[in-house]
Parts: sequence; C-alpha cells; structure tokens
Amino acid sequence: MLLDLLIFELILVCGGVVCWFVIRLLFPVVWHADIKPLIDEMLGPSKEK
Repeated sequence: MLLDLLIFELILVCGGVVCWFVIRLLFPVVWHADIKPLIDEMLGPSKEK
C-alpha cells in the first residue's frame, strides 16, 4: 500500500517535470509562430526591431 502510494507520487512528480520542460521548450515556438502574428494583426505591427 505504502509502496504503491510512493510509486504513484513519483510518477506524478516526473510527469509534472516533463510537462514543465515541454511547456518551456514549446512556448517560444508557439508564441512566435501563432500568437505573436495574431496580436500584431489585431494591434498593428510593434515598434520594436
């Protein structure tokens, strides 16, 4: 019982770490590919170069 609970918690922690890394790696790609052009289209091009 206790061992099952420890294994379950270990799986949850590892899954959370993997999800965090995936989000950190993919968010900039998605931001520049999808979100930023959408914002630029709505607000006009940004002034920064």
